[in-house]
Amino acid sequence: MWEDDESEVAYYDVDQVCLNGHVINDRYNESPQNNKKHCPECGELTITQCINCHADIPGYYNSTKVAALYTEPAPSYCHNCGKPYPWTENKLKAAKELIELQEQWQKLGKEEQASIEKSLADITKDTPQATVGATRLNKLLVKIGSGAGDALKQIFVDVASETAKKVLLG
Repeated sequence: MWEDDESEVAYYDVDQVCLNGHVINDRYNESPQNNKKHCPECGELTITQCINCHADIPGYYNSTKVAALYTEPAPSYCHNCGKPYPWTENKLKAAKELIELQEQWQKLGKEEQASIEKSLADITKDTPQATVGATRLNKLLVKIGSGAGDALKQIFVDVASETAKKVLLG
């Protein structure tokens, strides 16, 4: 907790998120009646802390000066240790597996395959490389064509930072 101007006490509650990234309760401490051990959407276990460093996942921002009208999506990376949360890792793994199922993947050289794998990680972070990674993945989607390309694009958008989404969606 900290004090804002005019001695207002403001703090983040804790987010409860399932291992697939569905936000269960962004007010874990304030509204414990909404906590769930398993996700009602997918059945996965829920967590409130980073599995690597055990820092709380930041939830609702409690402040008299700010009112949230919706629940923020689960963050992709831990604010404390910088490692990806399980849902980020799961989405990246699913995207990689789907890419590897494509005929075109086998025709690519090792260097191009490595470049695409790096692009997957790049699009999840809001950095200058997100634009480069998204552009590279868009070129792959053109090679793959519709159908599988559409499924891949949806996975890319689900895991992508806002910067990368703009490039992926055009």
